Amino acid sequence: MGAALGLVVGSACLDIPSYVCTGDTQCVAEGVFGACDFQSGVCIYPNQGCPTFYSDVQGNCTGPANGAAGTGADGADGADDGTPDDGGSPDTGMDDGVDDGVDDGSNDTTTDGPDLTDDGPPDTDTSDTNDLPCGGAPLSNITGEGVVSASSVFDDGFEAAESVDGDLSTSWFSSGPGAGDPSIFEWSAGQDVCITTIVFTGNGLHTNPSFQDGFGFGLLNAIVFDEFNGIAFEQLIPSPGMPGEMIAVGGVVGRRVRFELSDHESNECGGFSEMQVLGAVGG
Repeated sequence: MGAALGLVVGSACLDIPSYVCTGDTQCVAEGVFGACDFQSGVCIYPNQGCPTFYSDVQGNCTGPANGAAGTGADGADGADDGTPDDGGSPDTGMDDGVDDGVDDGSNDTTTDGPDLTDDGPPDTDTSDTNDLPCGGAPLSNITGEGVVSASSVFDDGFEAAESVDGDLSTSWFSSGPGAGDPSIFEWSAGQDVCITTIVFTGNGLHTNPSFQDGFGFGLLNAIVFDEFNGIAFEQLIPSPGMPGEMIAVGGVVGRRVRFELSDHESNECGGFSEMQVLGAVGG
């Protein structure tokens, strides 16, 4: 695919060898948490330089992790002919997130890239900032621009701040579902921020092995509120056990993110290891 693209945390490429991942907790690069695509065994990270805004750690553009989108065939011109597809990896019949620009005379309904018709390579001219999330502003980990709070805390040492300390061996744990209500976790910024991606990492690497499994949630409702407390984004995500999630927000301007966590695995407590907000400061 040519030169590797750097991830959102920096312009330099990440010279880290590829390996087969088996879980989201293995996908951490330069402080950014990614997600494991279980179909390919590749860690996927946010990357504003790709048409899909996702790439592997070497910068090769991909679709979102876990087959959430782009898992259909390449289209009429994307049959697996045993040769590399558009100069990248061998064509496996999956959407590689890149338009190969070959016009076979008919419209692709499952194109190689974001184009709904096969009319050539996607527009990579970044001078049109309206095509980029956050108006083309540099994207980064903006978690530190806000503060976190939670509806409950299981005990000392499991406070909400433990989920944004960059340490996968610690976790925030709530005191459980109470009277059946969801556990609430919030991140609040003091100004407008543009949010492109929210990344969760489960408890799989907690320093206490007994906390690594059985204390997640089955459902996650993510809500982004604007400065007037209106809902700018909302998505309900089934997440059995909550091993890890990457939520593509797409470039929404807001000031507060609320996570409603329900279907607790344990009535005693539940939580996660890390939460990251990626995007840009300012709307």
